Amino acid sequence: MKLFWARPALKDAARLYEFIAADNPVIAANVLEGIRAGVTRLVQFPQLRERVDGYEPREVRRIYIGPYEVRYEIAEDAVRILRLWHARERR
Repeated sequence: MKLFWARPALKDAARLYEFIAADNPVIAANVLEGIRAGVTRLVQFPQLRERVDGYEPREVRRIYIGPYEVRYEIAEDAVRILRLWHARERR
């Protein structure tokens, strides 16, 4: 199984980095590295996380990595990261 980041998720990651880096670029890099490491594990066990309603027939799930929510889709041979945000953000 492969891991892909959708364009909106990449934009979310860049936005989060810029927000955190305004105060501390090292922490911003560490946060994104932690998120990257967390989603990389989804390749082995993608279905262990909570399914999100409202996306049927797609299989969309969520994982929390610290205070960050990551939504992802499971396809035949891939996990696609769809969106990423801090739990306190308004969406």
